[in-house]
Amino acid sequence: MKIIKKVIIVLVSLIVVLILVSYLLPGHVVVSRSAEIKAPVDAVYTQVADFNNWNNWSPWYKKDTNMKQTISGTAGMGKHAMKWESEKKEVGKGSIEFDKVVENKSIDATLTFEDMGMNSTIMYRFEPIATGTKITWSDSAVLGYNPMMRWMGLFMDKFMGPDFEAGLKSMKEVSEKNSGKQ
Repeated sequence: MKIIKKVIIVLVSLIVVLILVSYLLPGHVVVSRSAEIKAPVDAVYTQVADFNNWNNWSPWYKKDTNMKQTISGTAGMGKHAMKWESEKKEVGKGSIEFDKVVENKSIDATLTFEDMGMNSTIMYRFEPIATGTKITWSDSAVLGYNPMMRWMGLFMDKFMGPDFEAGLKSMKEVSEKNSGKQ
């Protein structure tokens, strides 16, 4: 009986320590990747500004080509939105809606993962360079005071970074092909 009591005390102590330490972890996380694309800014921008083009390059569409998608609003404008549902855990269920759009320069959007009850801000930046376009894709999330989200925040770059890299690689291929530059 004494051993069980000691094990319970150790486990409860460990849980309390993990919770307390979580409040020392960052409450905000940013994942960001960039790529240089040999295509004009408008060719790259068009891939992002219209959700009807996302299946051309989206890493999540490639994970589930059968996901249900609903697109609303006008491409390249605020309130342009897409909702999706997938039975695949790595794609899940959520929505993205453009908040602020500056043609050929930037797009800011709100991303919601319904499965996780989490919102984040997605940002795309388009910069003309000598060889074409530099695009930067970022996700910024406030993790709040949920200890699990704070611990998860330590691994967000590892979770999301490879998907951003795959998406940018596909976007590069599509944009360069469509503009005739490879």
